[in-house]
Amino acid sequence: FFGGSGKGLVGSEAAARRIIGLSGKASPSVLYVGTPTYDLAVSRDQQCAGLVQLGCPVKELKVAHETPGQAEIKSLIEDADVIVVSGGNTLWAVDRWKNLGIPPLFAQAMDRGVVLAGGSAGAICWFDGGHSDSMDPHTYFATPFLFTGESGDNAGDRTSWDYIRVPGLSFLPGLICPHHDRRQSNGILRSEDFNGMLQRHPGEQGICIDHFAALVVEGDRYEVFHIDEPGSVKEDGSFSSSGEGRPGVWVKNFSSEGVQLGPALDKGSLSELLKRPSEVKEDPRLEVGRRENPQPSAEAEK
Repeated sequence: FFGGSGKGLVGSEAAARRIIGLSGKASPSVLYVGTPTYDLAVSRDQQCAGLVQLGCPVKELKVAHETPGQAEIKSLIEDADVIVVSGGNTLWAVDRWKNLGIPPLFAQAMDRGVVLAGGSAGAICWFDGGHSDSMDPHTYFATPFLFTGESGDNAGDRTSWDYIRVPGLSFLPGLICPHHDRRQSNGILRSEDFNGMLQRHPGEQGICIDHFAALVVEGDRYEVFHIDEPGSVKEDGSFSSSGEGRPGVWVKNFSSEGVQLGPALDKGSLSELLKRPSEVKEDPRLEVGRRENPQPSAEAEK
């Protein structure tokens, strides 16, 4: 369940019902992984609200401020029917997981049929990469004000910053653009900025997910899920940049004619939808982002 937003969508009761349905159980065991929001309790409560309301037991894997033993990490992941990853800072979270050897455990969970879920960073992380706000200073470990409610998401709240392409775990191919129909605090519409990213990364296919939509995958089938909120798909199927339609999911590719926006998705074959990249280029600004928002030192973890 790959959503365009975390607390806005994944935390809703409607999304929770769909996630539970994917598990095949009435009350699946949920493992919440809040690394992208540095294990803040407020983010956990927001993004698991619907699942808790529907009676699902929720455990947490906390690795932002501490380093559990490998046996504990493995046990938590093996006990889960559903893994929910929060929205937040994708770059920091994926680096942290790789440093701790967690991705192979996530891969094993996927192989045994555990539901992988999340919105924003929690969607990007499962794919090759994504269009990310991981260089927004208010998503940094030392200044997580966007997640604590100490800053809003309106232009002018903080200094300008750029979206960057961040790497994911590559469980599925694709370059994900969450919040595709939204502007964030830098004032830039993500759908427009993503066009520029695809020009810089033309070997990858873009999967564009509106704020209140999700790409739901079950086996080799996919369908688009959305809740009753504004989005980018107008009644005639055309794209709206001003929320004049329903939430949806789009595909974008770059060609000699520029960025091509495909028709809004509905449902179909996943293998026919997703394309392996012909080339993956690392964003040259990644190291700047890592320096500005560093991983915890060994001393800090003690």
